[in-house]
Amino acid sequence: MGNTLLESLSFRSLSAPCLLPKNLTSLAFIIGFILLSLPTAGFSQTDKPRVREVSVKKITIAENNQAEAVVVFEITGEKFGKTKPSVQLFNADTGVAVAATVISHSDNKVTASAQVPAITKGSKFVFQLTIDNANVITPEHLADYVLEVKREEKKAKKAEPLEVTFETFRSEQYPNLYSLLITNKNKDDSPGFSPNPAFMKVDIFPPGATNVVIQPGSSPHQMMVTFLAPEKFEVKAVALTVFDPNSSLGSGEPIAFSTPFKEKAPKADPNQPTISNIEILSLQRRSGFGRLKIEGSGFGDYERPPFTGEKELLCCIYRTRNPEISGEQDLRFTVDENNKSNISPIDQEVCVNCDCQNIRDWRQRIEERVEVLLVPRNPDLRIERTQVMYIDDKVIDVYFEFTYFSGYSEPLRLANAVVTVNKGAVEAAQSQDEVGSVSAVLSGPKTYIASKEIGLPRDKNLEYRYHILDQNDATRMFGAGVGQNFYAIELVVVNNGRKKVAVPLGTIQAEIEWLYGKSKDEKEFFEEGPPTTPPLPLGSVSSYFDAFQKTEGKRAKLFNILDGVTILGASLVPVFGRNIERPVAIFSGGLIPGLKKAVGDLSSQQLQNLTTMSWEGIEEILPGGSKQKYVYIPRADQVFGNAKAPDGSRVRKQIINIRGLEVSGFEILESEQKVATPQP
Repeated sequence: MGNTLLESLSFRSLSAPCLLPKNLTSLAFIIGFILLSLPTAGFSQTDKPRVREVSVKKITIAENNQAEAVVVFEITGEKFGKTKPSVQLFNADTGVAVAATVISHSDNKVTASAQVPAITKGSKFVFQLTIDNANVITPEHLADYVLEVKREEKKAKKAEPLEVTFETFRSEQYPNLYSLLITNKNKDDSPGFSPNPAFMKVDIFPPGATNVVIQPGSSPHQMMVTFLAPEKFEVKAVALTVFDPNSSLGSGEPIAFSTPFKEKAPKADPNQPTISNIEILSLQRRSGFGRLKIEGSGFGDYERPPFTGEKELLCCIYRTRNPEISGEQDLRFTVDENNKSNISPIDQEVCVNCDCQNIRDWRQRIEERVEVLLVPRNPDLRIERTQVMYIDDKVIDVYFEFTYFSGYSEPLRLANAVVTVNKGAVEAAQSQDEVGSVSAVLSGPKTYIASKEIGLPRDKNLEYRYHILDQNDATRMFGAGVGQNFYAIELVVVNNGRKKVAVPLGTIQAEIEWLYGKSKDEKEFFEEGPPTTPPLPLGSVSSYFDAFQKTEGKRAKLFNILDGVTILGASLVPVFGRNIERPVAIFSGGLIPGLKKAVGDLSSQQLQNLTTMSWEGIEEILPGGSKQKYVYIPRADQVFGNAKAPDGSRVRKQIINIRGLEVSGFEILESEQKVATPQP
């Protein structure tokens, strides 16, 4: 019975490696027996409370007993309810339960304190939270959280460095009298300045300061020094020494010395996971699913999946929400017509030994510790499901599904990824008095969050809005050559920053929704294009305008014919004489100009609109300013293949909708003006 119980306590943690030390064998048996004998019923599966994390908030030496310590700890989780819980700590050496005092409790947090032995060799404890006479921490997770409390005798202190800053003041009444304010930047638990000047010494550099006097009554954090020095004397450095106040004057040993203060970055948690790279492995926008790889470190150690993620996708995932997923489902699965839930893979050679329930159980254990959140750039699209296919300390393989509409390809792009990990970590707290120090080290799962942007991050100081013109409005404003071949988009960019920003035309991207699938006559297949496309430059758009005005438009064709007839008639005057000269003159001098006047011509105004209201190759936006101009996205279809082929089949790409725009720019660094030098 003892070996079986020990295995259940030591090696059956759901997803994290076992945190039970080797010397907790007696604890495993005694505590396991006690906990298994306590009632565990009383919660339904949906309302069952759960412990997510235990952390030490404070440790102090007990006032009534120097051999004991008071540990204040916090238990966080979910569904604790409103009933006041009870908390117990079980000693690893004796198996004795120590009842903790609950300070506060809520539905997701319990704060408690316990007075436990603090001995030199250390004492180890595990936790149990009981709500409504039912244990919250199950036996297999009992050893996840291990608290070690240790007492250490006080040792002789060595001189510690004091990081200090100083500020010099000069007396206006006495030009040679200076004051020096020295500030201690160390924490409260380190030695500070002595209130007795006899136990401190100050040297000022460079040499030249005389009559250096430390003013009495200094606080541990600040002290004042006065000295005499020549006018315009500048203090470069200060050397300060603090002596032991318990020794006789003049014979004490140094307990602290000054060093220049340097701003330090916050100490990084060695257990904090980091994401170094995110790579999209596959993405089928027309079908609404993809896979990505998250690389980094500190994700934790987990059990390996029963088989690879590729086999799971081929043999276990049947997406009833999208049964026509690239035509693969009908080829990979058979469905029992009498029992729709009875689904089996066709390729038994690939799917041999693929126990789908086994890998689902593995994933359930993984998802108790790991959660991956993906955020798309376009809020109109959403991530519907994420699923971890594989995970170790440095790599996470994620399968995800997103917004999908049959017959279309959505321009999904990811903005960032957030990984939440609940893994084993070590947390230490320490307190000391004149006798010695006491420390508490807690080993147990702790929740960490790591995130990383995918692509360029968005700048809050650079804002944009856009409006797509109706085709008729675009035709009236820029001409039929532009209106019929382009989506005319009015783009407004606002610079709320303090520096000038340049926005090149090439950094503006339109998110495109494509038509996908076979045409009704099945002679054409509509293929998806890239998720984004850039606008065409003004020179290319102007060529469409010019071609339409000169050759393609109805007006251009009409007056080209009339001008041709006029030229032909004028060439026949020598043959037919004045009988044809007068009709030609009337035709060219009256009919054609009158017809042009009657039809009207807006081409000059449209060309002016096109040249002045269009986005140039690069536009500069002043701080606090804005830029409002038009960009043009091609409207025409892209056709591939040979229409003269025997079956006449072709591939076509057709833009069905513009989902959104993305705009990026660059800050312009102002530099000194350079004047060119003329050459002789």
